[in-house]
Amino acid sequence: MNRVTMHTHFGFAGNGQDPKGNAIPYYRITQRSKFKDPGAKRYAAWKEFVGWVAIETKAMPIIRKIEKAVEEAPEFERKIKVDVDIIFSKDNHNHADPDNVKKGIHDALFVDDKYIMGMVDFHYGKDPRVDVYISLVEGSNLR
Repeated sequence: MNRVTMHTHFGFAGNGQDPKGNAIPYYRITQRSKFKDPGAKRYAAWKEFVGWVAIETKAMPIIRKIEKAVEEAPEFERKIKVDVDIIFSKDNHNHADPDNVKKGIHDALFVDDKYIMGMVDFHYGKDPRVDVYISLVEGSNLR
């Protein structure tokens, strides 16, 4: 039987650069590209924006408690996971791959995403928005 022991949620409109902009997908960054590549700089700004929204909405302290609980669980019998569900809307049919948006949000919020599970879903709407639901799930059905 699995149970949720901690939970938080936050959401925001836009992407930090544009209040009506779509979510920014994962972008592979190298040591060199992070200083020169405009795509890498845009992705770094997106991650910083997501982190600040989590702080401002009071979600980040709960996220850090969830990370600590995962770190402290015995690794050889770890029956604990972080469930991250992401729902985002976008304003047009030129959009990022949903899995890459999810990866970018994971990168922004978690130091280690090894124990993260969850889903990502999207729909089209006039006002681009991202909602993130994070839960610590413990139970015997997790491996």
